Amino acid sequence: RKSDKVEEYEAIKNFNDAKTTENCVLIFEGDYGGQIYLTCPMKYVQCNEQILKQLLNDIDKLQWDDEEGCRMYYEIHKIGDDIIGGMSGGHVNDHLWIHDEINTEIKQQIQDVIDGKKEKIYI
Repeated sequence: RKSDKVEEYEAIKNFNDAKTTENCVLIFEGDYGGQIYLTCPMKYVQCNEQILKQLLNDIDKLQWDDEEGCRMYYEIHKIGDDIIGGMSGGHVNDHLWIHDEINTEIKQQIQDVIDGKKEKIYI
């Protein structure tokens, strides 16, 4: 017999909670969920929230240029989980994952921002 148990989902509401919550993953999306830009376990995020917001806006300018349609959020995931979204969604790795459609030339810059080595990408 199937279990009637429904898994409870608890959204992580802010950056500080995300930094201290085990298995919490940063997710950037654009085009109202039509593209997952990146995922990264929060344990690897070394920059602050304001820098992340700027990074999201800069990536979105390159991809869809629709500030209303992009967002940053935090969820609990295991390594190997898929993130539902358009353009094949996203994937949770034990490091930064960046969608294949994002220009290869800026991927290292994105990594440097997440690592706290740069404050923004230069496009």
